[in-house]
Amino acid sequence: MRTRTIDPAGTDLPELIEDGVRLHGHLGPYLVAGIRVGLLALELLGSPGYFGLRVTSEAGTKPPLLCLSDGIQIGSGCTTGKGDLRRRILLVRALAQEAELLLLDGPTSNLDPAAKDDIVRCVLDVRDELSATTLIVSHEAGPPLDSADRLLTLDGGRIVADRAPRSALADISTRI
Repeated sequence: MRTRTIDPAGTDLPELIEDGVRLHGHLGPYLVAGIRVGLLALELLGSPGYFGLRVTSEAGTKPPLLCLSDGIQIGSGCTTGKGDLRRRILLVRALAQEAELLLLDGPTSNLDPAAKDDIVRCVLDVRDELSATTLIVSHEAGPPLDSADRLLTLDGGRIVADRAPRSALADISTRI
C-alpha cells in the first residue's frame, strides 16, 4: 500500500482491497463494503483522500462492524484514531515506501494484549518483507523483545548492556 490520492472513479478496486486485507487481516464482505463506502464518501466530498479529512465511525468495535469501519478507513484514506489501527496504517505506509530502516517509539504502549500481539506481528511482517533494520524503543518487556536480535539497555543515556534478549529477559525475571 502506498500513500496516494484516490480518484474514486479511477481507483483500482482490487489493489485497494489487497491493501485492506493487509491492514485488516482478512477479506470479507464487510471490509469490501466499507472500502466502497469510503470511496463513495470521497466522491461525494470531492476529496482526494488521505489528507485534510477526519472520520468518525460508530460502526462498532467487534466484527463484522469493525470490518466495515476498517474498510471505510482504507477506502477514504482516513483513520478513526484507534491507536493500534493508526499504528498499523503507519507500518503499512512504511512497507509501501520500501523503508530500509524502521524507527518505532513504543509501538505497543497503551494497547491491550491482543492489540500488542497484532502490532508486533505487523512489525515483524513489515521487517521481514522489507529486510529492514528495525529499532524499537520500549519501556516494557514482552512481545517486541521476544523477536529482537539484540537488546540494548540504557541508563542515563548510556548503553550499559548489549546482549541477546532472551538472556536479558531471563535476568529480569529472576529479579522479580
